[in-house]
Amino acid sequence: MRKVNISLNDCFGEKIKMIREREKNFSPDINWFCKMDIERLDTYMTKFQFI
Repeated sequence: MRKVNISLNDCFGEKIKMIREREKNFSPDINWFCKMDIERLDTYMTKFQFI
C-alpha cells in the first residue's frame, strides 16, 4: 500500500479555511484552568476522591 500525504488545505482549499475560522469562535479558552478557584477545587477533590 502506498502512503499519500495530502493536507486538508490541498483537498478542500478555501472551504476548510472558512470552517477553521468558524470553529475558532467556539473554541474554549485555553487558560480556563489557571482561572479556577483553587480552594474550591481542593475541597471538591478531597470530598469526592476519584480513584
